[in-house]
Amino acid sequence: MKFTQCPLCESPMIQKKKGKYNFEIKGKIAPSPIVEYWECPSCSEAFFDKKASKKIDEVMLADKKRKLEKVA
Repeated sequence: MKFTQCPLCESPMIQKKKGKYNFEIKGKIAPSPIVEYWECPSCSEAFFDKKASKKIDEVMLADKKRKLEKVA
């Protein structure tokens, strides 16, 4: 996936980045694993390809399972 402009606000300022992205889930910050993604400095939106999304899902699901096992 390659962007020349932001799909949301159409800004040409969109940038490819690599690192952790902080998600807000139920008012708490949940950092992602290190992934490549696109971020727009104009509207602050981030976009992830399938590979990054899959990696994020796997890490977040594993974390949720660990938390549930501690409660049980």
